[in-house]
Amino acid sequence: MITKDTLSANFFSGKSNLDVLDLDKITKIANDFDIDNPYWVQLYSLINGGHPKKDYFQIDERRDFLVNNFFNLDTSRKNPENAFEIKYLLFSDKDYFPIARDGGGNILLIKTKSKDYGIYVWYNDTRSEPIQIAPNLEIFLESLEEFDDEEGI
Repeated sequence: MITKDTLSANFFSGKSNLDVLDLDKITKIANDFDIDNPYWVQLYSLINGGHPKKDYFQIDERRDFLVNNFFNLDTSRKNPENAFEIKYLLFSDKDYFPIARDGGGNILLIKTKSKDYGIYVWYNDTRSEPIQIAPNLEIFLESLEEFDDEEGI
C-alpha cells in the first residue's frame, strides 16, 4: 500500500497545494462518488493535489505521460486543478475518477469500482476510451522518474 515514504519520494516534501482532508471527509467523498478503491482513499489521506518532483511515466516505447499536477479535492472553490470539475465535465457517467493531468490536457484516471484498481490515461485529442497504464496507484507512483528537459529523462 502507499506510504508516506513512497509519497515523499515522489512529491516535494510530501506537501501539496492545499491542506490534507481528514479521513472522515475523504470517506464521505468516496461514498458520495461511489468510489470503492482503497488506493484512492489512501492517496487523498496523504496529499491533496500538487506537483510531484518525480513526474515522468513511460507508458510504452512510443508514449509517455508527464504529470503536470495531481488534482485536489477542494470543494470550496472552482478551479482547473479541482478533481470534481473534471469528473463532472468529462467522466460523470464512467467508473473513473480524475487524479492528475499533463500539460497537454490529457487526464490520469483511477478506476473507482470493481477489483480493477488500475491507473488509466485518457487522451483529450482522441476522446477514446481510457487506456490502462499501471495495475494500481502504488505501482504507478513507484514507476515515476524525474524528467530531464535536456536529456529527455
